[in-house]
Amino acid sequence: MREIRDFEGRIRALPSFGAVCDRAGGGASLGACLPFDESPTLLGFGTAGSVPGVGSCCRCNGSSAPGEPPCVPAPLCAPNGTGVTVVRADGAAAAPLPNLPAVLEQLWEATQTCEQPALPGATALAMLMDRGFAASKRSGTTHGSITLGGVVDLTGAGNVSQRWEAVEEQWEGPLRAQLRSFVFDELIPLSDDFNDEAQHVRLAMLSGYHLEDEIMNKVLPSAMFWSLFSLGFIAVYLVVHTSSSLLAFAGLAHVCRHDIAGVWVAFFSRCQRYRC
Repeated sequence: MREIRDFEGRIRALPSFGAVCDRAGGGASLGACLPFDESPTLLGFGTAGSVPGVGSCCRCNGSSAPGEPPCVPAPLCAPNGTGVTVVRADGAAAAPLPNLPAVLEQLWEATQTCEQPALPGATALAMLMDRGFAASKRSGTTHGSITLGGVVDLTGAGNVSQRWEAVEEQWEGPLRAQLRSFVFDELIPLSDDFNDEAQHVRLAMLSGYHLEDEIMNKVLPSAMFWSLFSLGFIAVYLVVHTSSSLLAFAGLAHVCRHDIAGVWVAFFSRCQRYRC
């Protein structure tokens, strides 16, 4: 959790973060960048308190287990022998929780074992746990989200329609390019460096820009490299097999007309699947 908190601090220290961060207020009262409100560190640095004299924690649907006394309705709760220990995911503790894997198990039980979690605060905490996590990974895997965007100048936009037009115009203009530049030039390199340096955490980030980077800067260059390698190998084979450079390259030219079309069809099909 210390490494995750350090990473979040490094995000906030990026040169362009102030231009794309989530802010409170607007106009002359535009505030500073807001803290990350869907961060795993809220849980990892949560504060623990004891409720004496109560021996059980409520289940996901808010009920006590059969045969047990009245329970404590808290999503992060565990018996401690003299009562129960309840954790508040407020990120206010000075040190990480020593029993974080057990707390993540509690979070799983409180948010994922019933269709409609009834414990107070469970719905808000559910964003830290995903139903897709394997059972063997749920005590060591968590996630969060970071809201990014930009500041829109609504000067002169009187009614709602004019405001939306201003938002769309500025988003399609400087704001989208500004956010894309931040993700490509600052955030992705930072996350790559973090994964190279971190000792206990492996980070994966996902957004439309991350998919664009994966396709344009990694998948396509790799595919093109192996395509050219294959083309060169086949050209050499045909020259040797036919003993004629003319026949070999004539055959390649005939085949390539169809293959190049197929490559572009395959690429755009993949691009559509990833919603480029």
